[in-house]
Amino acid sequence: MGNFALLHSSILDSSIWVMGTKEEKLLWITILAKKDSRTGVVKSSMVGLARLSGLTLEECEAAVKTFLEPDPHDTSKVERVGG
Repeated sequence: MGNFALLHSSILDSSIWVMGTKEEKLLWITILAKKDSRTGVVKSSMVGLARLSGLTLEECEAAVKTFLEPDPHDTSKVERVGG
């Protein structure tokens, strides 16, 4: 059985959506669709994510790097875990 990913309209107000590149947005949606709905874990290699999102490996790596950096515009007040 496949996963189901809810997409809340607040994503459109996020800094990634407002200020991010089209590659970052595409990868973000791909990750949301790929994640396990019970655990939230995405099981994929970087090459696999690139293939699934239609990005080059370099574009995928650059987008992931952006996701891992602190967001100076974050308003969630939630600290990132694991970094």
